[in-house]
Amino acid sequence: MTPEAAIAQLRSRALPGRDADMAANHKIARRYLGWAASYVDDRDWFIQKAVAWWLSDLSKHDTLRTRQFLNEYDARMKPFTRREAGKCLNNY
Repeated sequence: MTPEAAIAQLRSRALPGRDADMAANHKIARRYLGWAASYVDDRDWFIQKAVAWWLSDLSKHDTLRTRQFLNEYDARMKPFTRREAGKCLNNY
């Protein structure tokens, strides 16, 4: 599944109170974070922008996982990526 397809799937399933959808959301979140972790050391600006977009979009649905990821990988991320990824998080 491409990152774009995963984003579309996450957005379409972001309805609270549905157990099957919540399980699917967690699976997609793990996939997002796996991609982000594998690219966090890449210095290419476009890759960093993609990581920031993934994390920013995920933060709208799963703030806890996004915060945990940002805390774990903070030192390895470019300042731009941290800033963009944390835009939707309060007090990051």
